[in-house]
Amino acid sequence: MALAACVSAGVVIGFVAGSGAQTPTQAPAQSQTKPPPPSTEDLTKDCQGNDAEKRIKACSQLIAATKVKDAKLAALYVARAYGYIGRREFNQAILDFDQALALEPRNVQYLVLRGIAYGFNGETPRAVADLDNAIKLNPKYKEAWLNRGAAYEAAGDAARAAADYDHAIALDPADPAGYERRALLRQAAGKFDEALADFDKMLSVAKSTAQGLRERALLLQKMGRFGPAEEGYAQAIRLAPRWELLYRERAVVRAVRNDFQGALADLDAALKLVPEYEVAQRVRGLVLEKLGRYQEAVEALDAALKLNEHDPDVHAALARVLALLGQDEEALLEANKAVELAPDTAAPYLDRAFVLARSGKADAAVADLDMALVIDPASATVRLGRARVFALLDKAVPALAELDVVLAADPRNGEALLQRAALWARRGEMKRAVADLDSAAMSLPTAEVFAARGEALWRDGQADRALRSLGRALALAPGYPAAKAALDRIVAETAKTIAAKRSDVGAHLSRAQALLLLGKADEASADLDAALAADARNARALRLRGELRETRKQAAEALADYNAALAIDPDDVAARLDRGRLSMGRQDLAGAAADLAEALRLDPTAGEARQLLGAMMIPLAMTSRMQPKNEAMLKALGEAYLQTGDADNAIAAFTRLTDLSAANAAGWYGRGRAELAKGDRDGAIRDLEKALSLDPGNKAVQRALEQAKAAPKAPPKPGEPS
Repeated sequence: MALAACVSAGVVIGFVAGSGAQTPTQAPAQSQTKPPPPSTEDLTKDCQGNDAEKRIKACSQLIAATKVKDAKLAALYVARAYGYIGRREFNQAILDFDQALALEPRNVQYLVLRGIAYGFNGETPRAVADLDNAIKLNPKYKEAWLNRGAAYEAAGDAARAAADYDHAIALDPADPAGYERRALLRQAAGKFDEALADFDKMLSVAKSTAQGLRERALLLQKMGRFGPAEEGYAQAIRLAPRWELLYRERAVVRAVRNDFQGALADLDAALKLVPEYEVAQRVRGLVLEKLGRYQEAVEALDAALKLNEHDPDVHAALARVLALLGQDEEALLEANKAVELAPDTAAPYLDRAFVLARSGKADAAVADLDMALVIDPASATVRLGRARVFALLDKAVPALAELDVVLAADPRNGEALLQRAALWARRGEMKRAVADLDSAAMSLPTAEVFAARGEALWRDGQADRALRSLGRALALAPGYPAAKAALDRIVAETAKTIAAKRSDVGAHLSRAQALLLLGKADEASADLDAALAADARNARALRLRGELRETRKQAAEALADYNAALAIDPDDVAARLDRGRLSMGRQDLAGAAADLAEALRLDPTAGEARQLLGAMMIPLAMTSRMQPKNEAMLKALGEAYLQTGDADNAIAAFTRLTDLSAANAAGWYGRGRAELAKGDRDGAIRDLEKALSLDPGNKAVQRALEQAKAAPKAPPKPGEPS
């Protein structure tokens, strides 16, 4: 239970020596060579200090010297109890709180502190009893509510815990502790959005702490929001630059985002602070494995084993890396050790199956896969591991079956979609591979997914989308090896095509796009000139020239190219993104939001558009308030809300637009689509018909109206005729 919650909230106890304490004025002559005994002032200082040993000794001396059994003596017992808690001697602490409460039986602070000590000691019913009494004595004492909530939480009574946290927050809405406890409770219950709201409130009512920022970042990780999680760790590190745990945890986030160089930098920082940090060494080995730097990975994992030779995860990781180096015998020894250390968990069997499959021992590998499934039949991780090894054994049918099980339970499982896409691609079924990777890009937007998607799209003949996907991979993880290798292959392939047919505009554009992504702008320029000479109204060529001009700091010329490209092809998602990004830099919030929202509407996998919209939503809303008659701003705000899934705020923004200008078809069109997104079919039809009456030839409005009419009718409300 949270002793700190009570201490930090203002339970401050003064320590004053009792009247019976003696301070000698003159030592006897024979004692001149001995140090004088500590003064009452020195003892009092130690009794309040952070050193548990000194605190207990000093408080004990003061207690022995205090003759009057009053509040001062009770405070000394409480002070000594803190020392025992520091040494985790909770029974002794409870005895001291008993003494204090015998002297001050109605002291609410002491009841709360003893309740906390009972909680530390695992005596939850007694903790609750003390905290109940504290609340009866002072119903407005928030620390009692907070700590009783913690006691209920420890007992597994989430409902009562939540009620107590709610009460503590109501008593003091400016205290961050209540929001923090409730956030952690909601997180444990899987109520991530509500937990995030509590963490945000916690950070808004008080000065941010590294711990608070870390807790919020951990939640964002669980939510799959790795970008904001990384930003949260960066803020925490600025506040606590010597807290090694923050670097290690941020390294994990960076690795998930495929920023392996950033992850290594963080792990090096953690190990510089704590050279014997075994977990950091282990994670460093895993990152080096991902980078294909297998020998360095072995060295890192060996270093981790020197710090903890009984870690099965390290033995398993070392087994995988040794197998990848072709050292099959050594790999199997490590895999066997992992199984020996953790025979009742599935993971070591999956890793040993990988080692056995690499060395051609298919039957033994399958036996280990079956054992993993016996141990944990409901685990998606086990199914994914089995699929990976079956694929390695060239057993596509059972691999697909395992992935189908995972996806039946969780259709958005990005890892399963990625693995299944690889199997489709191996079989030449590129349409299926692209479909799975499009879905994976929505739920697992990592460089690995976008690089695989780029490869699949290229093989499927979708050159522009392929190169944009590879560009997204590099944006997420600069220098990502798989993306760079794919771009190098595309440059080589298009060079052969151009050599055979110099007038091939598509080949020139694909090579130019690849060269731009590789940072070779001058070489790309020649290809763009050739393409535009052959087709001056090619939207893709104009867009790419705009990107080239941006690299040369020619913003006005780049904007002109994006405008020209979109005039030719309004559905060019990349041009929308490019112009939106450029408009943000030029402080044109309305223009930027309009383009980014449209990009997201055209391509829901456009994660960059979603990220940029999220970053500008607050300034966009504030600007719309400062410019209440700016129709373009209101339209952009409504579209931004709509495309990021906030139908309620979208309706509010579009309503402001229709109130401002009833003749503005865009307001009715936007509100109609927002109402449809919220399930209000009748309202959607009404508003879309209004939009169509104002703009009869608008095909987008016509399509939206057809969708609304085709939507199922809402069930009748209670009391209404069906």
